[in-house]
Amino acid sequence: MQINCTLAKVATRRVGADAGERSDDFLICAIAKGDKLSMKVLFARHNVRVYRFALRLTRDESLAEDVVSEVFLHAWRGAKSFQAKSKVSTWLLAIAHNKAKDALQRRRHEYLSDDDAAASRTPRTTRRPSGARRSAARCCRSASPSSRPHSARSSISSITITSRSKRSPRSSESRPAP
Repeated sequence: MQINCTLAKVATRRVGADAGERSDDFLICAIAKGDKLSMKVLFARHNVRVYRFALRLTRDESLAEDVVSEVFLHAWRGAKSFQAKSKVSTWLLAIAHNKAKDALQRRRHEYLSDDDAAASRTPRTTRRPSGARRSAARCCRSASPSSRPHSARSSISSITITSRSKRSPRSSESRPAP
């Protein structure tokens, strides 16, 4: 059921709605007829509220701005099919909710371009797999102190090795070897 502009005027007068609500209904009727000035007035009235609502949902300012644009574009195109079952502001927020949800879902499914993916990766040469760390540590333990590489890790392992070698045989038997 589409909104009938004359019925909307009568219904808002009977309910005793305030001037803002009445004029929102009138604005929707005018927008349905193609009045651009009415669309500007509707946007000026509700854009901040819709933006804050979208920002709470998306937690991203630029995405919330995009949602606001989509909401009012949808309102412009769908003013003829607006049903007066709720307030105009409620209708706009429902549209904002759906648009924000769709935008978040699209964002999850977006894929990085090859250039962006390559830029976000760290080079493999800076990271060693955990198995390589273990084998390097074993290598350092078995090597003589003069042949060990000089790094903070090797100096720590040499301290550990030195303290283990001074243990009595009895204490090394009670604890399992690493």
